[in-house]
Amino acid sequence: MIRTILILFLFGLCFMVKGQNMNEKDQLKHIIEQFGKAVEARDVHCLDEILHPHFRVLMPHLGSGEVMTFTKPMYINLIREERIGGDTTRVEFVNLNCVGNTAAVEVNFISEKMKMHLFLNLLKDEKGSWSIVTDIPFVNPKNL
Repeated sequence: MIRTILILFLFGLCFMVKGQNMNEKDQLKHIIEQFGKAVEARDVHCLDEILHPHFRVLMPHLGSGEVMTFTKPMYINLIREERIGGDTTRVEFVNLNCVGNTAAVEVNFISEKMKMHLFLNLLKDEKGSWSIVTDIPFVNPKNL
């Protein structure tokens, strides 16, 4: 009898942990979708909430081996100046991994003009809120 109760308890615990993990993944998907909509709408206030204070974009230059780095203020300024963003995009999740308060998300943002393949890293704060810390994009014009 005790063995049966213990097995049922462990079985239920496995489902609880799996449910919590799915909840985390849903939260991560939601923040990534919000990110896409904020860039689309050029909503700098929303981006300020979503992006971690230490946010960085690390954009590699094809063939040169160089990497351009943008800080959070630089990135938000590019949005504000309408140099980036503004295109309607569709979000396509490729891979999502979450361990503790860290997550790595591989996602495509697809518009009429281009397909952006992003590797995003996120952190969860003490309040349980996720924020994007790094964005490593690969931009493909649609005609390639």
